[in-house]
Amino acid sequence: MKIPPLLAESSLKSIERLAVASAQALLALDYDGTIVPLAENPSEAALPEETREVLCRLAGRPQAALAIISGRTLAEIKKLAKLPDVTYAALNGLVILANGEREDHEDLPRAERIMVRVREEIDGKLREWDGLRVEDRGVALALHHGHLTKKDADAISARAAELLDGERVQILRGRNVIEVLPDVAWDKGVAVRRFMEMHRIGGTLPLLVCAGDEPIDTPALHMARDLGGVAIGVGAEAARSGNYLAKDSCEVVRFLDLLDGWLASRPAAV
Repeated sequence: MKIPPLLAESSLKSIERLAVASAQALLALDYDGTIVPLAENPSEAALPEETREVLCRLAGRPQAALAIISGRTLAEIKKLAKLPDVTYAALNGLVILANGEREDHEDLPRAERIMVRVREEIDGKLREWDGLRVEDRGVALALHHGHLTKKDADAISARAAELLDGERVQILRGRNVIEVLPDVAWDKGVAVRRFMEMHRIGGTLPLLVCAGDEPIDTPALHMARDLGGVAIGVGAEAARSGNYLAKDSCEVVRFLDLLDGWLASRPAAV
C-alpha cells in the first residue's frame, strides 16, 4: 500500500479535521533524523532555533503536550534540545523526565547488566572496518557505518550477531546505524503509553502524533496509527510503519508548524 505524503493537500486536510475535532493532542517525537537532520558528529545535533520556536509554541498550548523520545542519555538530550515544558524520554524511554520528576523503568538495572556483557563481547573485535564508529549510549551501542558500503554494513551486522549469540539483545538495522539493545520488556511504544498516562485528560481519546525515522521507532508509530492518530515515518523505510511519509526533518517541522496553527483554533481543554 502506498503511504500518502505528509504534506500532500489531502493529507493535511485529513489531519486538520482530526486536530480541530480533538480536545487534546499528544505529540511523541524522535529526535535525531526526525526533528533534526542526522549529523555526522552526534554531539553537533543541536536543535535549530526555528524548530525550537515551533516546539515551544506547541508545548505551551494547554490542549497539547510534547515528548521527545530519544536513544540519547537524559543529560545529552536535554542539553541539545533545550526545551522547557516537555517530557523527555531518554534511552528510548527507560528514563522519563516529566514535570521535573524523573522516573526510571523497572528494567533499567537489568538492561545495564546486559550491556556490561555486550561491551565485553564487542570490545576491540570490530576494528577491521575502518570508518565504523561505535557510540556507547549506556544501555545501547550504536554502530555508525554511514561511510561504509552496504556489504560492509551487512558484514558488521552479521559479526555483531555472531559475537552476541546467546546474549539477551536485539540488533536493529537503521539507515546508517546498527543498534544493539538489551532485550527487555520496554520499547518506544511503552514510553509513549506512559506519556499518555501522564498527560491524558479525563476519559477523552487524544490525537496522538508520533514521528520517527528508524526501526526502533516502529512501536511508537504503530501505536499512533492503531489509535487513529498521526504516525509519521521519516524516510521510505520508516513510513512502512506509519500512515504518512515525510521525506526529512524539514517536512516534519513544517507539519508541526501547521499543526500548531490548527490547535490554536481550539479552546483550551478543561
